[in-house]
Amino acid sequence: MRMEKDNIYPMAAFEEYMYLDSSAGYPMDCYFRLCFRGGLKHSVVEVALEEALQHHPFLRARCVEWKKDRFAWQIPERQGVISGKAVSYVSGVAIHWVSGPCRGAYPEEAHFPLDLEKEPPLRMVVVEEKDENGEVIRSDLVTKVHHAAVDAIGSVRFLEDFFRNYASRQGIFLEAWKEVVPVNAGLLSKRSRYGKTVWEWCKIWGTTLIRLRRCLVFVFRKILPLAKRPSSEAVQSVAADYPAMIHRQLSREETRKWLEFCGSQKYTMNDLLLHASYLALKAWRQEHPEAAWEGKECPFRIAVPTNLRHSGVANYPAVNQVSMVFLDRKISEIQASKTFLERIHREMLDVKRLNLGFLLVAGTILVRSVMGNLRTILGFSECWTSMVLTNVGRIWDERSFAFPRTQEGKLLLGDAVLEEVESAPPIRPLTAVAICVTTYANEMAWTLHYDSRSMSRELAEDFLDKFQNYMQTLLPIAGG
Repeated sequence: MRMEKDNIYPMAAFEEYMYLDSSAGYPMDCYFRLCFRGGLKHSVVEVALEEALQHHPFLRARCVEWKKDRFAWQIPERQGVISGKAVSYVSGVAIHWVSGPCRGAYPEEAHFPLDLEKEPPLRMVVVEEKDENGEVIRSDLVTKVHHAAVDAIGSVRFLEDFFRNYASRQGIFLEAWKEVVPVNAGLLSKRSRYGKTVWEWCKIWGTTLIRLRRCLVFVFRKILPLAKRPSSEAVQSVAADYPAMIHRQLSREETRKWLEFCGSQKYTMNDLLLHASYLALKAWRQEHPEAAWEGKECPFRIAVPTNLRHSGVANYPAVNQVSMVFLDRKISEIQASKTFLERIHREMLDVKRLNLGFLLVAGTILVRSVMGNLRTILGFSECWTSMVLTNVGRIWDERSFAFPRTQEGKLLLGDAVLEEVESAPPIRPLTAVAICVTTYANEMAWTLHYDSRSMSRELAEDFLDKFQNYMQTLLPIAGG
């Protein structure tokens, strides 16, 4: 086996699963859109990115097949910066410079899927909106990453280094940065252990065997998609408006209300988000039978990405250290009641107490060991989930990330102010909707990524409306 001494890192089982599950019509791409007031300096962006990529090498890697049906990350030698007016290349990572309106549809340069055999698992697009005098008044920095290489938390960590590098090049330095623990790229070869000891892995495998029946039910149970199936021709490539996003920004007062409520109750934000999601799935289906999936005897399933990091792996570079847990509910079970919320709460407590986030990871390891590859499991189920719900939580919070800020707590990158953050996970075949929740500068945001081949924007807006309305109605139920 060729290992990291040759800059070859065999993919962990879960990385390989996400790589193989990606397709031309449903790429395994994650997005961050950072919305700035003001402009970013091109040369500073290039140098700051070049420095950050040296510490997060998987973001400039390539995918290679290192044995039959087995894949690996190959990290090339440092390539430096090649500047361009339309496109710059930084250690092979493309930065597209685009002029046009910000905060609208995602730019065309972020549209087409990442080809990991030919390009790194990161692509960046900077959109600049100018006034009548040619001054840049707003900028969008879009990062598109492949989920096989990096998850949302890894992307946040990478962007922290990018921000510090950018500020340093502007002559800014904070004393607190001296205490920042740098990432250790030497830990990449240990990433598949997730910082767990042999004994901890023994307990994980014990839980996996005990829950084997539940795992088999997950694989073979039929799940109810939300919207009708797109045509077979439509899913051969991404839609013309991919990625189709709807972003809602909550006020600081609304965010404070939610955070204080969850801090004073036993129910977590995830409990309430899950409850509202189920209610929205049920109500949307009932109100739009013409657009809904045929039949309703199967349960809805919500996938919840679960961060597998702990304090012992805090200095890992940007990698994929996430798994997923799945909650199934029949339509008849979904109610706007405290009893239903309590059931969700108990199940999520079990996820934490029993480390159930490792079930999917352990399952991919087991299948690959027995079958020799992971292609065999991709066809077991046509629809794994009805929707995806991701709560990234607080990002670049003042308590954990020292950085120059405005009075409102928003990041200052020289003359540019980071005003809003959008984040979205990928969507899979027949998974029509995915919601990502982020909290930045004490303002919560909800971003809906939907499959425009399954539902129109108006129907997607209605789904997000229902989700938002149910979040409000659950406050008296959860607190009663």
